[in-house]
This record gives sequence, C-alpha cells and structure tokens, in this order.
Amino acid sequence: MKTARIVLAFLIISFSGVSCRQEKQTTIPDSTKTNGAAKDTTWYNFNSENEFLGLGKAQFGDLDSMVVRRKIRALVPYTYLYYTINMKQRSGIAFEALSLFEKSLNKQLRLKPQQIQIIFIPVNRSQIIPLLREGYGDLAFAGMTITDERKKLVDFSIPSITGLKEIVVGGSKSPKLNTLADLSGQEIYLREGSSYESAAIKLNHSLKNKGLKPVIIKTLDPYLETEDVLEMVNSGVIPFSAVVEDLAALWSKVMPNLVLYDKIPLAQNISYGWVFRKDSPKLRKAADQFLEKHAKGTLIGNSLYNKYVKNANLLPKIYTNKTFSQVNVLKAPFLKYADRYNLDWLLLVAQGYQESGLNQKLVSNRGAVGIMQVLPSTAASKPFYIRDIRKVDSNIHAGTMYMRWLIDQYFTDPEIDELNRHLLALAAYNAGPGQVNELRKIAKTKGLNPNLWFDNVEIIAAREIGSETTQYVSNIYKFYASYRALSYYAEQRGKKLRP
Repeated sequence: MKTARIVLAFLIISFSGVSCRQEKQTTIPDSTKTNGAAKDTTWYNFNSENEFLGLGKAQFGDLDSMVVRRKIRALVPYTYLYYTINMKQRSGIAFEALSLFEKSLNKQLRLKPQQIQIIFIPVNRSQIIPLLREGYGDLAFAGMTITDERKKLVDFSIPSITGLKEIVVGGSKSPKLNTLADLSGQEIYLREGSSYESAAIKLNHSLKNKGLKPVIIKTLDPYLETEDVLEMVNSGVIPFSAVVEDLAALWSKVMPNLVLYDKIPLAQNISYGWVFRKDSPKLRKAADQFLEKHAKGTLIGNSLYNKYVKNANLLPKIYTNKTFSQVNVLKAPFLKYADRYNLDWLLLVAQGYQESGLNQKLVSNRGAVGIMQVLPSTAASKPFYIRDIRKVDSNIHAGTMYMRWLIDQYFTDPEIDELNRHLLALAAYNAGPGQVNELRKIAKTKGLNPNLWFDNVEIIAAREIGSETTQYVSNIYKFYASYRALSYYAEQRGKKLRP
C-alpha cells in the first residue's frame, strides 16, 4: 500500500549490509475476540527465511497437485488493507483470512509431517488475473468484484462479502451531483479494467440514450491504491472517482473534504469473491467450505472486516491542499537543477516535500538542513562542493546533485528504466546506497526483479529493514502522481495553478 504518511527522513544514512533475521513465529493480532469469544492466534508458524515472494515458475493443477508441493500461492495487492510487511510483522485482511484458511485446510487434510503452506505473493492489482491464468498463482484475494466479464476468464468462490455499493466520490470543490446524469461531461478517474470502469461505461450508454454527453473516463496510475486516489479527491487534485461505499466511509473519517454520493450508487448489490483458475475446482470447493463459516456475516468474518474496514484508528495522516500551493513558489530552482542533472523536477519536488514539507527553515536533530534535508558536511565535500545550503537555491542544488550521483554510481544497469533508477535512488537517499543494493541482491534470490522498486525490491525492504524506506518512496511517488494529475486537470481547463 502505498499510503500517505509524513515521515521526515535523514539524508545519507549508510549501512554496510543487511542481516537476515531468523523469525520463528509471528503472532497474528487477535481479531477474533468478540463478545467474550476468543480464538488462539499464535498458531501461525510464519518463517520469513522460507518466504518466496516472487512469481517463480508457472505451475498449474488443482488442490491435489498443491498438496504434493505443500504450497498454495496467493496473489495479493500490497496495500494497508490486504497485505503489508514490516520486518517480522505481516498484516492485512488477506493475510489473516488466508492464514485461517491454511489452518483449516491442514486440519482437514491431516498432512504429516509437513503441512501445506500459503505463500503470499504481492503483485500489482492490474496483473492479478493475467498472472493467475498464466499459472503464477493458485488463488487471489484482492477484494475483487464478481462480474460476468471476469467469470469468462476465472472462477470465483461463493461471495466473501455481499450487498456492496460502488459510489461516486467527489471533493468539497467538485461540482455537486443530484443524479448520476449530472456526471455528464465531467471527468472521473478510475482504475483501468476495474469494475468501477465497467459501471461508468454502462452509465455512458444510458447517458447516450438520453442524448447527454458521456462521462469522461480517465485512467489512473496503476501503482495508486484506493486510499491514494481518495486522497487526491480529498485534496482537489481530481474531481471524481468511484469506490466501494464501505471504504469511502472508512477513509472519509480522515479525509474531511470527501463527498460521498451514496444515495445515487454507480452500481449496487456487488459481491466480492476469492479468485481461481478454471483448472482448480477442488481448491475452489475447499475455499467455499471455508467461507461458509468465515465470510462476512459470521463471527470471525465480521471481526476481520470490522478490524480493517470499519476501524479508522490505524489510518495514516494525509496531506492538505497547502501542499500543492507551495510548489509554484519553488518551481524555478527545481526546474533549473532538474534540467542540469537530467532528472524529473516533479519527483524532486515530491522528494523535497517528503523530506521537509518544502520548509527551508527546517533543521533536523542530526543537522540536516532545508528543503532537501542535506548535511552541510556532505554538500561541501567531494564531488559536490556546494556551500551555504541554508539558501534555497543551493539546498535544492545539493539535493539534486546528490540524487544524480546516486544514480550514476549505483544504478547504472541497462536493465533499470529511468523511473526505477530514480525510485531506487530515492530509497538510497533514505536508507543508504549500500543497503539498497544488498536488498536488490536478496530480491533476486527470492524470485523478485532487482531492477524494479514497486512490488519487488520494495517488498524486500519492508521485510528486512522495516516500513520507513518503503513509506518514504511510496509517499514521494504518490505526491508525484498527484501533482501530475493536478497539472493535467488544471491544464485541461486552461487554468493556471495558483499559490
């Protein structure tokens, strides 16, 4: 997940290596205590040393083949709600529900001595169905809507959740809607291939029959999750999106500018289900038997759902509209040095915001200074030789030059594309370049791509050194995507971004 937390990170923290920690057992938080009923939650023997996070080779077959391999591969989105890693801890509704399924399955099969294990494989949401069909996973848990279009490609379990509504969500300054027809001619930002997009397309057919302009459907960056999109709506970056009502209600508790149009649903009577290849009916049947006792509506199912979908206490902080108004003031020096060192100026702005909130007066307790949180000793040393970083121009110059140096010194492999050079350098800016290259080596041994940050090196970073660096890069990328969207949205209307 790539959620927004304002974490002020220090510059140039160098590490000599990564230690692989032996993790004998992870205790799952007890989410099954309801009205005095308690379940033992220390049973799940999770050993991260045996964890294989990558796709590996394609494998097909049904539950009997998986029993022979003693593994069931679960494709999950890497996000707060479904599955996250923080060193020894694993959390998310997918992690807890599938761990319960694993326990139930082993009890039913009575396998000895080695039991079957659920292998969690975090992947980009847009790739879940293709990867499942190509044999890189055995099931998927991703809050996926059961639709006729998807049933042609994959099989679904019995519903894990029913009676959901997909609703339009706007911001406080977005045009007000009384009916869905009021969306005619408006822009709505949706994930490509999502059930939301399908519902919007159906709405456009209805509008066309009424002689009205269609809704203008804009596709979102595939790395953005629901909470990131809602944050963009809340901050006025984009005018409208769509989301399941329960999630909109959850995030609206920390995003006060959201306007939920729950009285005019885009789609209703929606059901979620677990997803399977069409060659695994026995696995699907086992899941159905499990869900009959554990889906939403049961004691345990309700407990899990309430923990992750109804509880706002664990939700992160968000940024505000002021974030974007600061950018124009600093645009000139960011553009100047981004052009000199051949970097994306908006990514640099996003980095400066993450480091300091774009506050040049900020000095950390380690002595890091200004917008880019640069140590004076580093800026003045070889090969930078930049002094007086208390001035905005010199500070941005030093941070930008250091980013260029990180890329040129550590991330020159031709297999790394330009975006991932920058993302890996951001991770190195936060955690140290030696640390990041050690993480890349571990990623390769775990079947992940060492040249891709999201869903690859990112996962190993969370596993080995915790969530700080992954949140750091994620927050920067989220802000970057948001400002790009804001720039486009304003440009389409011929408006100039105002401080």
